[in-house]
Amino acid sequence: RQRLVEWHKDQARTEWPRQQKFRAWYEGRFWDQERRKERDLGMEDTRGAEFETPYTYAYIQTMIANIVPTNPQVTVKALRKGREDARKAREALANDVLVDDSAHTSLWKLCTLAALDGAGFVKAMWSEKLGRPTFRVLSKQQVWFDETAERWEDARYAIEKVQLTRAEFEERSQPRKSPRGRPKRPLYNPKVAEGVTYNSSQSIAVDG
Repeated sequence: RQRLVEWHKDQARTEWPRQQKFRAWYEGRFWDQERRKERDLGMEDTRGAEFETPYTYAYIQTMIANIVPTNPQVTVKALRKGREDARKAREALANDVLVDDSAHTSLWKLCTLAALDGAGFVKAMWSEKLGRPTFRVLSKQQVWFDETAERWEDARYAIEKVQLTRAEFEERSQPRKSPRGRPKRPLYNPKVAEGVTYNSSQSIAVDG
């Protein structure tokens, strides 16, 4: 497992600079760099403000506008006769969750990441605070997965990088107790945890 993580780290060091360049084109930061060069050389035209919309931004926004619906909804079909009332109730419940969780905004972000990075992910979780499912959009930089699989169902592994403080990591490396007081194994292997190095902010990126 450690070798797998190290391999993905090496891949990220190569891919991330290229993806940053694509994001710079999308956000128009390449234009800022050119203007900065002109200003440093005393060549900047100060006669008036100039604006330019990057083609990459316009293309991606237009593409997403034709893909993501304004009000995302799902249709539930009953597999057996006589379940029409249950079908309607489940469909209404699912669509209420999509509205409450701002599915339109999440899907727009997901499609933007997929266009820029080649992939984007949605993580479904249960929120105790909200009392319902909630969804988080993750970028390719946050998820390491089996890229040899043709379908997601065939992926042998998926790792989400999660930022933890040193105290949180050390707590998860200690023995635990069940609600009945019985000992439980630590979430993280104590022997592996001994070789962990922390960055200057006393936090560490680990898989989840």
